[in-house]
Amino acid sequence: MSLRGADGKPLKVTKQRTGPLGFKPLFGTPQRFTTPDKANIIVVYDALNLFFTMSLAKQMGTICTSTHIPSGQVFGTFRRIRANIKQFTRVGQRVALVFVWDNEPVAEKAIMPEYKMNRDGHQTLEAEDLDLRMQSFRATLECMPCTFAEAPEEEADHVIATMVMSYEKPTLVMSSDKDLWPLMGLDTVKMVSMRQSEVITEAHLQDRFALRSSKYAYKIALYKAVMGDASDNIPKVPRIPSKDFHAALNAIEYTPGDDCVAMLMESASKLPKPKAHNLLVEWETRVRRNLLVTTLKDNLEVETLWNPGSRAGLEQIFADFECQSFLDGGLHDFLFD
Repeated sequence: MSLRGADGKPLKVTKQRTGPLGFKPLFGTPQRFTTPDKANIIVVYDALNLFFTMSLAKQMGTICTSTHIPSGQVFGTFRRIRANIKQFTRVGQRVALVFVWDNEPVAEKAIMPEYKMNRDGHQTLEAEDLDLRMQSFRATLECMPCTFAEAPEEEADHVIATMVMSYEKPTLVMSSDKDLWPLMGLDTVKMVSMRQSEVITEAHLQDRFALRSSKYAYKIALYKAVMGDASDNIPKVPRIPSKDFHAALNAIEYTPGDDCVAMLMESASKLPKPKAHNLLVEWETRVRRNLLVTTLKDNLEVETLWNPGSRAGLEQIFADFECQSFLDGGLHDFLFD
């Protein structure tokens, strides 16, 4: 994987586990922001998820400057990042602040042309408004000491999975995308919802996917392959009884090299009622196609760019978007001191 640091040289990927995360709400040490290879903890954001969450956050209302220029993508973004660093990292930790960018999922679209064709309407902005907001959003991030990461023709969730698996360091994954929940099975990962800014727990996993423990989070891809995902336009197996499906899914355990679809069908064949098994057999081709799209990739070639940050640049953006409270309080000092 071609991960590179500030000097353009390949970054060394550590294989040493640093143990479970133990966060305390402490804040601020000199020169604490660095590249992922040198960090004690990685804080990785799905950049577009952060952008839309902050641009359209209902709890903040419509935030604009005195000249009616939208500013939530600046004000909300900085406030959220600062709060996350304060809440989830501690003094003495060297932090890698990483923003991962989405690209068009070419392979998935080739498998399933309808994939992600019906995105949430509330995330729709006029093209001109979207472009202006995105420019200031990206400029704000570029002024922070951080790493940008992406992979050509790949979505952000696959890039995040690749980085998590490569570095094997304590990692906070900041996203509301449930496609990333399979990473909950790793003891180095904490998932934090972008919308609620709360840690995703096993209770959330049980409620959404009927999985009893985070060690079974890897089954989410198979769950979605059968039950579908309306937000991504992934079709389900029609009329499949959810209770029987859950029973069949919970009865199996498998590794990436196993034929999990065949194992699921065999498990369903042992249920008292045959309907779930019969439907899985009938729609096996759909399930296998869906699984190609729902499975996280964790071995991509990732391109990274280190941004050393700019205090003057960030202060200019705060001034332009009338974030005077940030300037008066020196709330951005923690990034540069």
